[in-house]
Amino acid sequence: TQAYFGRAVPIIVRFRSTLKRGHEELYTPLSFPLGMSGDLSSLGPDGQMMHVGFVKLRELHTMFVAMKERFLDRNIRSLLSGQKPGDETAVNRRLIKAFEEIVISRKTEPAVFAFNHNGVTLFAELFEGGEGHYRITEPRLLNGAQTIGSFDAFIRGHKDNAILAQSTDRLDAIKVMCKVITRSDQDFITTVTICNNRQNPVEPWNLRANDMIQLQLANRFREEVGLFYERQENAFEHFSDEELQEKGLKTGDAVELVRLAQTFLVTDGSIDKLSRMTEVFENDKSYEQVFSPSRLTADFRAICLCYKLQFKLRLLVQSIVDRGQNKYAFLPRARPLLWALMCQAM
Repeated sequence: TQAYFGRAVPIIVRFRSTLKRGHEELYTPLSFPLGMSGDLSSLGPDGQMMHVGFVKLRELHTMFVAMKERFLDRNIRSLLSGQKPGDETAVNRRLIKAFEEIVISRKTEPAVFAFNHNGVTLFAELFEGGEGHYRITEPRLLNGAQTIGSFDAFIRGHKDNAILAQSTDRLDAIKVMCKVITRSDQDFITTVTICNNRQNPVEPWNLRANDMIQLQLANRFREEVGLFYERQENAFEHFSDEELQEKGLKTGDAVELVRLAQTFLVTDGSIDKLSRMTEVFENDKSYEQVFSPSRLTADFRAICLCYKLQFKLRLLVQSIVDRGQNKYAFLPRARPLLWALMCQAM
């Protein structure tokens, strides 16, 4: 619509439930300036277009700050750990240290960063311009979430540091190689996302994060019980209580994709598959049985009861064993069976 009318056109998205009235969210397409030096382009097999060049990491961070989770919703996982103090992985710590050595202690020149980094990949609804000066509309980060998360943690961790305020030139000089893909459908983008995330282990369930059934489940959990469905790995931990409340979601815990799959398996009586979750997500037939469209017609309050029961199994087992140490000594090894029986009883 923006390309046709030549201006940003707000779109109201209505999420509708068959059981009750949905809610509305105002969706305004966002566009950002993007400088890209050394721009090259390549045409894909079905008309897809890819631009490759070097971009300022700070400009990518600006997109993330403005768009939040929307910037990541085409990815197979959300930001990897590192946005909160004490929550860093080894890679996050190395990235933050690199930023500190470039900007704070000035031990390293900014130009070195692009040599040591694998680069990032974006998808865009529209990519206009030329000669190094572009405008990118509705960008989505396909890989590079760990870099963006670490850069965000670095900026927030040094927000009161006077040196950071005086180092705008060094921040602007930190660049990464960037691929921008346009004119592509979702299947192609999913394949690109998977292939560009090999530097971190990609589990089979990560590859299912953007399936239509997962998006539908997320909508139903939000509408029916006000819970966040964490289809993307690490997505929930990056929302504040205020942000969740603004979305009409409850604070506390989220419903996790793998744990939900285990809940469905238990309620179906397929206890033996709990130890073969990789196989469940890799095999299309097994996956489609677990996440069949019929799940969307279930009572989501009952689903939540069965889901939350797994966190009380230790307490339930102990209370039963206390009634007969010898008689029920086997029960600690039969928790999945107890879970299934409790779900059937409820």
